[in-house]
Amino acid sequence: MDNQPISIEELLKLAKMSATPIDFEDLNTKEILERKGNWYVIKDMDKLPEHAKRKIKRIKSPNLVQFSNHKKIL
Repeated sequence: MDNQPISIEELLKLAKMSATPIDFEDLNTKEILERKGNWYVIKDMDKLPEHAKRKIKRIKSPNLVQFSNHKKIL
């Protein structure tokens, strides 16, 4: 396992991804995901943006997921 400290660039990249909200409407329009109650069906995982993939908090089946809530902090 690599125990090297994270670089500033990588830390900034992760912070930016964390702060980027998921545009559910756009992803639905592009048929990348579809809402099913409190869950989302991922229709094309390869097209799901990386920042959205990092916000998956629960997986019910290979393509049924829940996302963590995006909270804006001022």
